Amino acid sequence: MASPVTVSNKAYRNLVIHQRGAMVTGSVLMGKIPQPTSWCVVRCYAKKAKKEKVVKGGKKKVILNAEELEGVLDLQKCQGEMQAVVEDLKQQMIQQISLRTNIGVYDNLQVKTDDGVFPLIQLGQVVQKNPSLILVNMAASPQYLPAVKDAISQSGLNVNPQQDGTTIFIPLPK
Repeated sequence: MASPVTVSNKAYRNLVIHQRGAMVTGSVLMGKIPQPTSWCVVRCYAKKAKKEKVVKGGKKKVILNAEELEGVLDLQKCQGEMQAVVEDLKQQMIQQISLRTNIGVYDNLQVKTDDGVFPLIQLGQVVQKNPSLILVNMAASPQYLPAVKDAISQSGLNVNPQQDGTTIFIPLPK
C-alpha cells in the first residue's frame, strides 16, 4: 500500500476516490487518506431550464371559426356532401359487412354491361342452395355471364365465383 497523503476537506469536497473497488468520498475523509490507484473528480452542476419545443417548419396552426370559414368555402354545401358520403358508407357497410351472408347483398349488386348498369336480380335468378353455396342462374340472359362474373369477383365480398354452363356458383367463405 502506498504512503498516506495529507489533504484538506475544503480542497476535495467533490472528490471521489476509487481504490481497490471501494468508493470513499472526500467529504467523509478527515486529514490523511491512502495514496489512491485512480482518481475521478466529480462536479455537480445545476440542471438547465427546459426549453420550449420548436415545431419543425415553424408554422403555427390556424384555427377558423364558422364565420371565417364561410369566406373561404361554402360550408353548407360541404356539410351536405359529407353527410351524403357518410350515408352511402353506412349503406355499403350494412350490405357488405355482416356476420352471416345475406342473399340481398347479391340481389342489389350492380353489374356494368354494354347496355347499362343493372342490379344482378334483373339479369339472373339468385338462390341460396345451402348455407355455404349461392347459385346465380343466368339462363334468361347468358350474354351477360362474363359481366356478372366480373362484378361478383370485384365486389369486395371476398368470394371466387365459378361458372358451369349458364350457372354461376358462389362458395361462401366461413
